Amino acid sequence: MEWRGVHEDLSRGPVPTMEYEKKKIRTLAEYKINMFSLYMEHIFDYESNPVIAPKAGAITKEQIAELVAYAKKYYVTLVPEQQAFGHLHHALKYEMYTDMAERPHGHVLAPGQPRTYDFIKQLYAELVPLFPGPFFHIGGDETFELGLGQTHDAAQKEGLGKIYLEHLSKVAAIMKPYNKRLMFWGDIALHYQELLDILPKDVIAVAWAYDDKPNFDNQLKPFRDHGLNLFVSPGVNNWNVIWPNFDVAYVNIRNFVRDGQKYGAIGMLNTTWNDDGETLFDMTWPGLVFGAECSWGEGECSIEKFKAKYDWAFYRNEDHTFQNAIDSLDNTHHILREAKLRQAQDEYDWIDPFTSSGAETYQRLLPVSHDIRISAEHALELLYSSRRKAQLHADTIEPMIFAGMRLDELGMKVQMYSEASTYYWDAYQNPTEHRRVNSDLSEIVGINARLMDMRDQTNLLRDAYRDLWLRENRPYWLGNVLLRYDATALRMQNKIWEVGAARRQLRSSKQLPPPEQLGFYIEPAVVAPVVPAQQPSGAK
Repeated sequence: MEWRGVHEDLSRGPVPTMEYEKKKIRTLAEYKINMFSLYMEHIFDYESNPVIAPKAGAITKEQIAELVAYAKKYYVTLVPEQQAFGHLHHALKYEMYTDMAERPHGHVLAPGQPRTYDFIKQLYAELVPLFPGPFFHIGGDETFELGLGQTHDAAQKEGLGKIYLEHLSKVAAIMKPYNKRLMFWGDIALHYQELLDILPKDVIAVAWAYDDKPNFDNQLKPFRDHGLNLFVSPGVNNWNVIWPNFDVAYVNIRNFVRDGQKYGAIGMLNTTWNDDGETLFDMTWPGLVFGAECSWGEGECSIEKFKAKYDWAFYRNEDHTFQNAIDSLDNTHHILREAKLRQAQDEYDWIDPFTSSGAETYQRLLPVSHDIRISAEHALELLYSSRRKAQLHADTIEPMIFAGMRLDELGMKVQMYSEASTYYWDAYQNPTEHRRVNSDLSEIVGINARLMDMRDQTNLLRDAYRDLWLRENRPYWLGNVLLRYDATALRMQNKIWEVGAARRQLRSSKQLPPPEQLGFYIEPAVVAPVVPAQQPSGAK
Protein backbone atom coordinates (compact mmCIF):
# COMPACT_ATOMS: atom_id res chain seq x y z
CA MET A 1 0.00 0.00 0.00
CA GLU A 2 1.23 3.49 -0.77
CA TRP A 3 0.76 4.74 2.80
CA ARG A 4 1.64 2.43 5.68
CA GLY A 5 0.85 4.24 8.90
CA VAL A 6 0.70 4.02 12.67
CA HIS A 7 -1.64 6.12 14.77
CA GLU A 8 -0.57 7.19 18.26
CA ASP A 9 -2.98 8.40 20.92
CA LEU A 10 -1.47 11.40 22.74
CA SER A 11 -4.59 12.57 24.53
CA ARG A 12 -5.75 9.86 26.96
CA GLY A 13 -2.93 9.92 29.49
CA PRO A 14 0.63 9.09 28.38
CA VAL A 15 2.49 11.88 26.60
CA PRO A 16 5.80 10.51 25.31
CA THR A 17 9.16 12.16 25.76
CA MET A 18 10.83 13.51 22.65
CA GLU A 19 13.52 10.85 22.92
CA TYR A 20 10.92 8.08 22.96
CA GLU A 21 9.00 9.58 20.02
CA LYS A 22 12.20 9.49 17.99
CA LYS A 23 12.80 5.89 18.96
CA LYS A 24 9.32 4.99 17.68
CA ILE A 25 9.96 6.73 14.38
CA ARG A 26 13.26 4.90 13.89
CA THR A 27 11.78 1.54 14.80
CA LEU A 28 8.69 1.95 12.61
CA ALA A 29 10.90 2.95 9.70
CA GLU A 30 12.80 -0.34 10.06
CA TYR A 31 9.61 -2.10 8.99
CA LYS A 32 8.74 0.23 6.09
CA ILE A 33 6.17 2.32 7.95
CA ASN A 34 6.11 5.71 6.22
CA MET A 35 3.31 7.54 8.08
CA PHE A 36 3.06 8.40 11.78
CA SER A 37 -0.16 10.08 12.90
CA LEU A 38 -0.36 12.06 16.15
CA TYR A 39 -3.85 11.97 17.66
CA MET A 40 -4.60 15.19 19.54
CA GLU A 41 -7.66 16.41 21.40
CA HIS A 42 -6.25 19.05 23.77
CA ILE A 43 -2.53 18.34 23.96
CA PHE A 44 -1.06 20.87 21.50
CA ASP A 45 -0.05 24.14 23.16
CA TYR A 46 -2.03 26.63 21.09
CA GLU A 47 -0.97 30.25 21.44
CA SER A 48 -4.43 31.38 20.33
CA ASN A 49 -6.13 29.20 22.94
CA PRO A 50 -3.53 28.82 25.70
CA VAL A 51 -5.91 27.54 28.40
CA ILE A 52 -6.64 24.19 26.75
CA ALA A 53 -3.38 22.24 26.93
CA PRO A 54 -2.03 20.97 30.27
CA LYS A 55 1.37 22.61 30.42
CA ALA A 56 3.11 19.58 31.93
CA GLY A 57 1.87 17.43 29.05
CA ALA A 58 1.64 19.95 26.23
CA ILE A 59 3.38 19.50 22.89
CA THR A 60 4.80 22.74 21.52
CA LYS A 61 5.27 23.92 17.96
CA GLU A 62 9.04 23.71 18.45
CA GLN A 63 8.76 20.04 19.40
CA ILE A 64 6.54 19.33 16.39
CA ALA A 65 9.06 20.99 14.10
CA GLU A 66 11.83 18.88 15.63
CA LEU A 67 9.86 15.65 15.15
CA VAL A 68 8.89 16.50 11.56
CA ALA A 69 12.54 17.12 10.66
CA TYR A 70 13.65 13.95 12.45
CA ALA A 71 11.01 11.79 10.76
CA LYS A 72 11.99 13.13 7.36
CA LYS A 73 15.44 11.54 7.78
CA TYR A 74 13.68 8.16 8.00
CA TYR A 75 11.23 8.82 5.15
CA VAL A 76 8.33 9.00 7.58
CA THR A 77 5.58 11.60 7.08
CA LEU A 78 4.01 12.99 10.23
CA VAL A 79 0.25 13.50 10.04
CA PRO A 80 -1.57 15.57 12.67
CA GLU A 81 -5.00 14.59 13.87
CA GLN A 82 -6.72 17.45 15.63
CA GLN A 83 -10.31 16.65 16.52
CA ALA A 84 -12.78 19.18 15.13
CA PHE A 85 -16.12 17.72 16.22
CA GLY A 86 -16.25 15.16 19.06
CA HIS A 87 -13.72 14.11 21.71
CA LEU A 88 -13.15 17.71 22.77
CA HIS A 89 -14.24 17.60 26.41
CA HIS A 90 -10.85 18.77 27.65
CA ALA A 91 -11.40 22.01 25.75
CA LEU A 92 -15.14 22.34 26.23
CA LYS A 93 -14.94 21.77 29.99
CA TYR A 94 -13.62 25.34 30.28
CA GLU A 95 -16.31 27.94 30.88
CA MET A 96 -15.05 30.22 28.14
CA TYR A 97 -15.98 27.59 25.51
CA THR A 98 -19.41 26.58 26.85
CA ASP A 99 -21.34 28.50 24.18
CA MET A 100 -19.92 26.34 21.39
CA ALA A 101 -20.48 22.99 23.13
CA GLU A 102 -23.40 20.80 22.06
CA ARG A 103 -24.12 20.32 25.76
CA PRO A 104 -22.47 22.38 28.54
CA HIS A 105 -18.99 21.10 29.38
CA GLY A 106 -19.59 18.12 27.11
CA HIS A 107 -17.60 16.44 24.35
CA VAL A 108 -18.97 17.69 21.01
CA LEU A 109 -18.66 21.01 19.20
CA ALA A 110 -22.06 22.41 18.19
CA PRO A 111 -22.38 22.70 14.39
CA GLY A 112 -23.99 25.89 13.21
CA GLN A 113 -22.47 28.05 15.93
CA PRO A 114 -20.35 30.76 14.28
CA ARG A 115 -17.81 30.58 17.10
CA THR A 116 -17.36 26.84 16.46
CA TYR A 117 -15.82 27.56 13.07
CA ASP A 118 -13.81 30.52 14.34
CA PHE A 119 -12.34 28.16 16.94
CA ILE A 120 -11.47 25.51 14.34
CA LYS A 121 -9.87 28.16 12.10
CA GLN A 122 -7.72 29.36 15.00
CA LEU A 123 -6.51 25.86 15.82
CA TYR A 124 -5.74 24.92 12.25
CA ALA A 125 -4.02 28.21 11.45
CA GLU A 126 -1.41 27.32 14.06
CA LEU A 127 -1.16 23.58 13.58
CA VAL A 128 -1.50 22.85 9.87
CA PRO A 129 1.57 24.82 8.68
CA LEU A 130 3.81 22.80 11.01
CA PHE A 131 3.18 19.60 9.00
CA PRO A 132 4.44 19.66 5.41
CA GLY A 133 2.84 16.32 4.47
CA PRO A 134 -0.21 16.04 2.20
CA PHE A 135 -2.77 14.96 4.84
CA PHE A 136 -4.61 16.40 7.82
CA HIS A 137 -6.89 14.24 9.96
CA ILE A 138 -9.87 16.02 11.54
CA GLY A 139 -11.23 13.07 13.54
CA GLY A 140 -15.02 13.35 13.62
CA ASP A 141 -15.79 10.01 15.29
CA GLU A 142 -18.18 9.08 18.09
CA THR A 143 -20.22 12.29 18.13
CA PHE A 144 -22.77 10.69 20.44
CA GLU A 145 -24.07 13.96 21.94
CA LEU A 146 -25.01 15.44 18.55
CA GLY A 147 -28.70 16.31 18.45
CA LEU A 148 -29.09 16.19 22.23
CA GLY A 149 -28.23 19.82 22.94
CA GLN A 150 -27.92 22.95 20.82
CA THR A 151 -28.66 21.10 17.58
CA HIS A 152 -31.74 19.29 18.93
CA ASP A 153 -34.30 21.30 16.95
CA ALA A 154 -32.24 21.32 13.76
CA ALA A 155 -31.71 17.56 14.05
CA GLN A 156 -35.46 17.02 14.41
CA LYS A 157 -36.07 19.12 11.31
CA GLU A 158 -33.14 18.21 9.03
CA GLY A 159 -31.83 14.91 10.41
CA LEU A 160 -28.57 14.13 12.19
CA GLY A 161 -26.87 12.89 9.04
CA LYS A 162 -27.24 16.18 7.21
CA ILE A 163 -25.98 18.17 10.21
CA TYR A 164 -23.02 15.82 10.67
CA LEU A 165 -21.89 15.72 7.03
CA GLU A 166 -22.40 19.43 6.44
CA HIS A 167 -20.14 20.13 9.42
CA LEU A 168 -17.41 17.95 7.87
CA SER A 169 -17.86 19.83 4.59
CA LYS A 170 -17.43 23.18 6.36
CA VAL A 171 -14.25 21.95 8.03
CA ALA A 172 -13.01 20.73 4.63
CA ALA A 173 -13.58 24.22 3.28
CA ILE A 174 -11.53 25.66 6.14
CA MET A 175 -8.76 23.24 5.19
CA LYS A 176 -8.86 24.08 1.46
CA PRO A 177 -6.40 27.02 1.49
CA TYR A 178 -3.75 24.78 3.09
CA ASN A 179 -3.80 22.36 0.14
CA LYS A 180 -4.23 19.31 2.40
CA ARG A 181 -6.27 16.16 1.91
CA LEU A 182 -8.77 15.98 4.74
CA MET A 183 -9.06 12.61 6.50
CA PHE A 184 -12.02 11.75 8.75
CA TRP A 185 -13.10 8.71 10.77
CA GLY A 186 -15.83 6.91 8.85
CA ASP A 187 -17.97 5.41 11.62
CA ILE A 188 -20.71 8.06 11.82
CA ALA A 189 -20.93 8.71 8.07
CA LEU A 190 -21.69 5.03 7.46
CA HIS A 191 -25.05 5.55 9.15
CA TYR A 192 -25.98 8.06 6.45
CA GLN A 193 -24.75 6.44 3.26
CA GLU A 194 -27.49 8.04 1.18
CA LEU A 195 -26.09 11.48 2.10
CA LEU A 196 -22.40 10.85 1.41
CA ASP A 197 -22.51 12.99 -1.74
CA ILE A 198 -22.66 16.01 0.59
CA LEU A 199 -18.93 15.49 1.16
CA PRO A 200 -16.32 16.88 -1.25
CA LYS A 201 -14.81 14.10 -3.38
CA ASP A 202 -11.26 14.89 -2.30
CA VAL A 203 -11.79 13.97 1.37
CA ILE A 204 -10.54 10.60 2.59
CA ALA A 205 -12.71 8.28 4.66
CA VAL A 206 -10.76 6.40 7.32
CA ALA A 207 -12.76 3.23 7.96
CA TRP A 208 -12.02 1.82 11.40
CA ALA A 209 -12.92 -1.39 13.19
CA TYR A 210 -11.08 -3.45 15.77
CA ASP A 211 -12.87 -6.80 15.89
CA ASP A 212 -11.86 -10.06 14.22
CA LYS A 213 -14.62 -10.24 11.63
CA PRO A 214 -14.05 -12.37 8.51
CA ASN A 215 -14.45 -9.34 6.22
CA PHE A 216 -15.05 -5.59 6.28
CA ASP A 217 -16.78 -5.05 2.94
CA ASN A 218 -19.73 -3.25 4.53
CA GLN A 219 -17.43 -0.58 5.95
CA LEU A 220 -15.53 0.00 2.70
CA LYS A 221 -17.89 -0.44 -0.25
CA PRO A 222 -20.20 2.52 0.59
CA PHE A 223 -17.32 5.00 0.48
CA ARG A 224 -15.96 3.61 -2.78
CA ASP A 225 -19.44 3.59 -4.31
CA HIS A 226 -19.59 7.35 -3.63
CA GLY A 227 -16.17 8.01 -5.14
CA LEU A 228 -14.25 8.66 -1.92
CA ASN A 229 -10.67 7.58 -1.30
CA LEU A 230 -10.08 5.22 1.61
CA PHE A 231 -7.72 4.39 4.42
CA VAL A 232 -8.29 1.28 6.50
CA SER A 233 -7.65 1.59 10.21
CA PRO A 234 -7.31 -1.63 12.18
CA GLY A 235 -5.97 -1.69 15.73
CA VAL A 236 -3.51 -3.52 17.93
CA ASN A 237 -6.15 -3.99 20.67
CA ASN A 238 -3.94 -2.55 23.41
CA TRP A 239 -6.50 -0.37 25.17
CA ASN A 240 -8.04 -1.17 28.57
CA VAL A 241 -6.12 -4.43 28.81
CA ILE A 242 -3.19 -5.75 30.83
CA TRP A 243 -1.55 -7.05 27.65
CA PRO A 244 -2.65 -6.37 24.04
CA ASN A 245 -5.05 -8.94 22.62
CA PHE A 246 -2.99 -9.91 19.60
CA ASP A 247 -5.15 -12.94 18.80
CA VAL A 248 -7.92 -10.50 17.87
CA ALA A 249 -5.56 -7.83 16.52
CA TYR A 250 -3.81 -10.10 14.03
CA VAL A 251 -7.07 -11.27 12.45
CA ASN A 252 -8.43 -7.72 12.45
CA ILE A 253 -5.30 -6.31 10.79
CA ARG A 254 -4.97 -9.14 8.27
CA ASN A 255 -8.59 -9.03 7.10
CA PHE A 256 -8.98 -5.26 7.12
CA VAL A 257 -5.79 -4.62 5.15
CA ARG A 258 -6.68 -7.39 2.70
CA ASP A 259 -10.15 -5.91 2.13
CA GLY A 260 -8.72 -2.42 1.96
CA GLN A 261 -6.51 -3.49 -0.92
CA LYS A 262 -9.52 -5.08 -2.60
CA TYR A 263 -11.37 -1.75 -2.51
CA GLY A 264 -8.38 0.31 -3.58
CA ALA A 265 -7.53 1.90 -0.22
CA ILE A 266 -4.51 4.18 -0.54
CA GLY A 267 -3.23 3.37 2.92
CA MET A 268 -3.44 1.70 6.30
CA LEU A 269 -3.45 3.53 9.64
CA ASN A 270 -2.85 0.96 12.38
CA THR A 271 -4.09 2.34 15.69
CA THR A 272 -2.99 2.35 19.29
CA TRP A 273 -5.23 3.87 21.96
CA ASN A 274 -4.87 4.75 25.64
CA ASP A 275 -8.51 4.75 26.71
CA ASP A 276 -7.92 4.28 30.45
CA GLY A 277 -4.53 5.96 30.42
CA GLU A 278 -2.51 2.89 31.45
CA THR A 279 -1.07 1.67 28.17
CA LEU A 280 2.65 1.11 27.74
CA PHE A 281 3.55 1.57 24.07
CA ASP A 282 6.42 -0.92 24.16
CA MET A 283 3.87 -3.73 24.55
CA THR A 284 2.36 -2.99 21.12
CA TRP A 285 5.22 -3.85 18.78
CA PRO A 286 4.02 -7.29 17.60
CA GLY A 287 0.79 -5.73 16.32
CA LEU A 288 2.53 -2.73 14.79
CA VAL A 289 5.12 -4.84 12.99
CA PHE A 290 2.38 -7.17 11.75
CA GLY A 291 0.53 -4.17 10.34
CA ALA A 292 3.73 -3.14 8.55
CA GLU A 293 4.07 -6.66 7.14
CA CYS A 294 0.49 -6.77 5.86
CA SER A 295 0.43 -3.29 4.32
CA TRP A 296 3.76 -3.85 2.55
CA GLY A 297 2.69 -7.15 1.02
CA GLU A 298 -0.04 -7.89 -1.49
CA GLY A 299 -3.24 -9.76 -0.67
CA GLU A 300 -3.82 -11.64 2.56
CA CYS A 301 -0.80 -11.84 4.85
CA SER A 302 -0.13 -14.95 6.94
CA ILE A 303 -0.28 -14.79 10.73
CA GLU A 304 1.54 -18.12 11.04
CA LYS A 305 4.42 -17.04 8.78
CA PHE A 306 4.69 -13.74 10.61
CA LYS A 307 4.95 -15.47 13.99
CA ALA A 308 7.58 -17.85 12.61
CA LYS A 309 9.70 -14.87 11.52
CA TYR A 310 9.09 -12.50 14.42
CA ASP A 311 11.91 -13.52 16.76
CA TRP A 312 14.50 -12.92 14.08
CA ALA A 313 12.84 -9.88 12.53
CA PHE A 314 12.38 -7.97 15.78
CA TYR A 315 14.92 -9.41 18.23
CA ARG A 316 17.54 -11.05 15.97
CA ASN A 317 16.95 -14.21 17.96
CA GLU A 318 17.41 -17.51 16.14
CA ASP A 319 14.75 -19.56 17.93
CA HIS A 320 11.11 -18.80 18.85
CA THR A 321 11.51 -17.96 22.53
CA PHE A 322 9.96 -14.51 22.44
CA GLN A 323 7.10 -15.48 20.15
CA ASN A 324 6.34 -18.38 22.49
CA ALA A 325 6.24 -15.92 25.39
CA ILE A 326 3.93 -13.62 23.43
CA ASP A 327 1.66 -16.58 22.66
CA SER A 328 1.51 -17.47 26.35
CA LEU A 329 0.54 -13.91 27.28
CA ASP A 330 -2.05 -13.86 24.48
CA ASN A 331 -3.46 -17.14 25.78
CA THR A 332 -4.77 -15.39 28.90
CA HIS A 333 -7.25 -13.52 26.71
CA HIS A 334 -8.33 -16.78 25.10
CA ILE A 335 -8.84 -18.39 28.50
CA LEU A 336 -11.05 -15.54 29.66
CA ARG A 337 -13.05 -15.34 26.44
CA GLU A 338 -13.72 -19.08 26.58
CA ALA A 339 -15.09 -18.51 30.08
CA LYS A 340 -17.38 -15.71 28.74
CA LEU A 341 -15.33 -13.11 30.61
CA ARG A 342 -14.31 -10.80 27.76
CA GLN A 343 -10.49 -10.56 27.96
CA ALA A 344 -7.72 -9.64 30.41
CA GLN A 345 -9.17 -6.22 31.20
CA ASP A 346 -7.40 -3.65 33.38
CA GLU A 347 -10.64 -3.24 35.29
CA TYR A 348 -10.40 -6.80 36.65
CA ASP A 349 -7.23 -5.78 38.44
CA TRP A 350 -8.86 -2.75 40.09
CA ILE A 351 -12.07 -4.41 41.28
CA ASP A 352 -12.72 -4.27 45.02
CA PRO A 353 -13.35 -7.92 45.95
CA PHE A 354 -14.62 -6.88 49.38
CA THR A 355 -17.90 -5.72 47.81
CA SER A 356 -20.71 -8.02 46.74
CA SER A 357 -20.31 -7.13 43.05
CA GLY A 358 -16.52 -7.45 43.21
CA ALA A 359 -16.75 -10.82 44.93
CA GLU A 360 -19.21 -11.97 42.28
CA THR A 361 -16.71 -11.08 39.53
CA TYR A 362 -13.93 -12.87 41.43
CA GLN A 363 -16.13 -15.97 41.68
CA ARG A 364 -16.51 -15.94 37.91
CA LEU A 365 -12.75 -15.52 37.50
CA LEU A 366 -11.84 -18.22 40.01
CA PRO A 367 -12.35 -21.28 37.77
CA VAL A 368 -9.85 -19.91 35.22
CA SER A 369 -7.40 -18.29 37.65
CA HIS A 370 -5.12 -21.35 37.65
CA ASP A 371 -4.89 -21.42 33.85
CA ILE A 372 -4.25 -17.67 33.69
CA ARG A 373 -1.41 -17.97 36.19
CA ILE A 374 0.19 -20.98 34.50
CA SER A 375 0.11 -19.22 31.13
CA ALA A 376 1.57 -16.01 32.58
CA GLU A 377 4.22 -17.86 34.57
CA HIS A 378 5.25 -19.84 31.50
CA ALA A 379 5.83 -16.53 29.69
CA LEU A 380 7.81 -15.20 32.65
CA GLU A 381 9.96 -18.31 32.77
CA LEU A 382 10.84 -17.91 29.09
CA LEU A 383 11.54 -14.19 29.38
CA TYR A 384 13.62 -14.37 32.55
CA SER A 385 15.79 -17.21 31.27
CA SER A 386 16.25 -15.93 27.71
CA ARG A 387 16.19 -12.15 27.78
CA ARG A 388 19.87 -12.04 26.76
CA LYS A 389 18.93 -13.63 23.45
CA ALA A 390 17.46 -10.31 22.28
CA GLN A 391 20.13 -8.67 20.13
CA LEU A 392 17.78 -5.93 18.94
CA HIS A 393 15.00 -4.02 20.73
CA ALA A 394 15.94 -5.69 24.01
CA ASP A 395 14.33 -2.84 25.94
CA THR A 396 10.89 -4.17 24.98
CA ILE A 397 11.42 -7.33 27.07
CA GLU A 398 10.81 -5.61 30.42
CA PRO A 399 7.28 -4.46 29.50
CA MET A 400 6.48 -8.05 28.50
CA ILE A 401 7.79 -9.25 31.87
CA PHE A 402 5.62 -6.65 33.59
CA ALA A 403 2.54 -7.89 31.71
CA GLY A 404 3.32 -11.45 32.78
CA MET A 405 3.74 -10.35 36.40
CA ARG A 406 0.47 -8.45 36.35
CA LEU A 407 -1.51 -11.29 34.77
CA ASP A 408 -0.07 -13.67 37.35
CA GLU A 409 -0.97 -11.20 40.10
CA LEU A 410 -4.55 -11.00 38.83
CA GLY A 411 -4.97 -14.77 39.08
CA MET A 412 -3.22 -14.80 42.44
CA LYS A 413 -5.49 -12.10 43.88
CA VAL A 414 -8.58 -14.02 42.83
CA GLN A 415 -7.24 -17.19 44.45
CA MET A 416 -6.03 -15.45 47.60
CA TYR A 417 -9.32 -13.65 48.14
CA SER A 418 -11.26 -16.88 47.67
CA GLU A 419 -9.00 -18.73 50.10
CA ALA A 420 -9.13 -15.91 52.66
CA SER A 421 -12.90 -15.84 52.40
CA THR A 422 -13.10 -19.59 52.91
CA TYR A 423 -10.84 -19.42 55.96
CA TYR A 424 -12.84 -16.59 57.49
CA TRP A 425 -16.14 -18.39 57.01
CA ASP A 426 -14.66 -21.50 58.59
CA ALA A 427 -13.48 -19.50 61.61
CA TYR A 428 -16.83 -17.72 61.89
CA GLN A 429 -18.76 -21.00 61.85
CA ASN A 430 -16.51 -22.68 64.43
CA PRO A 431 -15.73 -19.99 67.04
CA THR A 432 -15.22 -22.40 69.94
CA GLU A 433 -12.52 -24.46 68.19
CA HIS A 434 -9.70 -22.15 69.21
CA ARG A 435 -6.83 -23.93 67.45
CA ARG A 436 -8.82 -24.14 64.21
CA VAL A 437 -9.91 -20.49 64.36
CA ASN A 438 -6.39 -19.28 65.11
CA SER A 439 -5.04 -21.27 62.18
CA ASP A 440 -7.76 -19.91 59.86
CA LEU A 441 -7.12 -16.28 60.77
CA SER A 442 -3.36 -16.73 60.55
CA GLU A 443 -3.83 -17.86 56.94
CA ILE A 444 -5.52 -14.51 56.28
CA VAL A 445 -3.42 -12.00 58.25
CA GLY A 446 -0.48 -13.85 59.70
CA ILE A 447 3.10 -13.52 58.51
CA ASN A 448 3.19 -14.05 54.72
CA ALA A 449 -0.57 -14.59 54.71
CA ARG A 450 -3.04 -14.05 51.87
CA LEU A 451 -3.89 -10.39 52.35
CA MET A 452 -0.21 -9.53 52.77
CA ASP A 453 0.54 -11.29 49.47
CA MET A 454 -2.13 -9.23 47.73
CA ARG A 455 -0.79 -5.97 49.19
CA ASP A 456 2.87 -6.75 48.60
CA GLN A 457 2.44 -7.80 44.98
CA THR A 458 0.43 -4.66 44.21
CA ASN A 459 3.18 -2.43 45.60
CA LEU A 460 5.84 -4.36 43.68
CA LEU A 461 3.92 -3.84 40.45
CA ARG A 462 3.36 -0.17 41.22
CA ASP A 463 7.08 0.53 41.39
CA ALA A 464 7.79 -1.48 38.24
CA TYR A 465 5.02 0.32 36.37
CA ARG A 466 6.29 3.75 37.42
CA ASP A 467 9.77 2.93 36.10
CA LEU A 468 8.43 1.63 32.77
CA TRP A 469 6.15 4.64 32.34
CA LEU A 470 9.03 7.07 32.84
CA ARG A 471 11.13 5.22 30.27
CA GLU A 472 8.51 6.18 27.68
CA ASN A 473 6.63 9.21 28.95
CA ARG A 474 6.73 12.50 30.78
CA PRO A 475 5.61 12.41 34.42
CA TYR A 476 2.35 14.10 33.38
CA TRP A 477 -0.72 11.89 34.13
CA LEU A 478 1.32 9.17 35.85
CA GLY A 479 -0.24 9.98 39.22
CA ASN A 480 -3.70 9.10 37.92
CA VAL A 481 -2.58 5.52 37.27
CA LEU A 482 -0.44 5.11 40.37
CA LEU A 483 -3.52 6.04 42.40
CA ARG A 484 -5.08 2.78 41.25
CA TYR A 485 -2.16 0.79 42.62
CA ASP A 486 -2.10 2.83 45.82
CA ALA A 487 -5.85 2.47 46.37
CA THR A 488 -5.65 -1.29 45.81
CA ALA A 489 -2.72 -1.71 48.22
CA LEU A 490 -4.42 0.49 50.83
CA ARG A 491 -7.59 -1.56 50.48
CA MET A 492 -5.61 -4.68 51.36
CA GLN A 493 -3.87 -2.97 54.25
CA ASN A 494 -7.19 -1.74 55.65
CA LYS A 495 -8.58 -5.25 55.42
CA ILE A 496 -5.54 -6.58 57.27
CA TRP A 497 -6.31 -4.14 60.09
CA GLU A 498 -10.03 -5.03 60.04
CA VAL A 499 -9.38 -8.75 60.32
CA GLY A 500 -6.85 -8.07 63.08
CA ALA A 501 -9.50 -6.09 64.95
CA ALA A 502 -11.99 -8.94 64.46
CA ARG A 503 -9.44 -11.33 65.89
CA ARG A 504 -9.11 -9.18 69.00
CA GLN A 505 -12.89 -8.93 69.28
CA LEU A 506 -13.09 -12.73 69.29
CA ARG A 507 -10.95 -12.90 72.40
CA SER A 508 -13.37 -10.73 74.37
CA SER A 509 -16.78 -11.51 72.85
CA LYS A 510 -16.15 -15.10 71.73
CA GLN A 511 -17.65 -14.26 68.32
CA LEU A 512 -16.32 -12.91 65.03
CA PRO A 513 -18.19 -10.29 62.98
CA PRO A 514 -20.27 -11.81 60.15
CA PRO A 515 -18.16 -12.51 57.02
CA GLU A 516 -20.18 -10.15 54.82
CA GLN A 517 -19.48 -7.31 57.26
CA LEU A 518 -15.76 -7.68 56.45
CA GLY A 519 -16.34 -8.22 52.72
CA PHE A 520 -15.87 -11.99 52.63
CA TYR A 521 -18.74 -13.03 50.39
CA ILE A 522 -17.50 -16.37 49.04
CA GLU A 523 -19.02 -18.92 51.39
CA PRO A 524 -17.30 -22.32 51.30
CA ALA A 525 -19.29 -25.22 49.96
CA VAL A 526 -20.81 -27.42 52.62
CA VAL A 527 -18.79 -30.61 52.87
CA ALA A 528 -20.36 -33.72 54.36
CA PRO A 529 -18.50 -34.97 57.45
CA VAL A 530 -16.18 -37.88 56.88
CA VAL A 531 -17.47 -41.05 58.54
CA PRO A 532 -14.70 -43.57 59.37
CA ALA A 533 -15.09 -46.86 57.56
CA GLN A 534 -16.34 -49.65 59.81
CA GLN A 535 -13.47 -51.88 60.85
CA PRO A 536 -13.78 -55.62 60.16
CA SER A 537 -14.68 -57.84 63.03
CA GLY A 538 -11.72 -58.67 65.25
CA ALA A 539 -9.63 -55.71 64.12
CA LYS A 540 -7.62 -53.94 66.80
